Amino acid sequence: MTHHFSDDDLTLYYYGEGRRRHEIERHLESCAACVATYREITGTLAMIAAPEVPERGDQYGLEVWQRIRHQVAEREFSRFSGFSGFSGFSGFSGFSGFSGFPGFSGFPGFSGFPGF
Repeated sequence: MTHHFSDDDLTLYYYGEGRRRHEIERHLESCAACVATYREITGTLAMIAAPEVPERGDQYGLEVWQRIRHQVAEREFSRFSGFSGFSGFSGFSGFSGFSGFPGFSGFPGFSGFPGF
């Protein structure tokens, strides 16, 4: 029994997509039923005209922004909002500042980094 390809497989083949292009190509050389199905598909898809893509003017970005800006939520920014990404770094730098306090001898069992 011969394996026939689905309409989806043949449609993807028509558009030059799909993973099994070589298999389909070989199969179409020897299977009259799939060739007939493929001809029907190509006839139907050939009737579909691709729409023309309009030219974009110099102001295209501005036009898009004017259409969508009311949909974009506004964020409040403070002078220090940019520092929120550095919270891990600031915590580390604050932690490392403990070594400068008088009487702080380090952590129990920690003798320092090797080679330093």
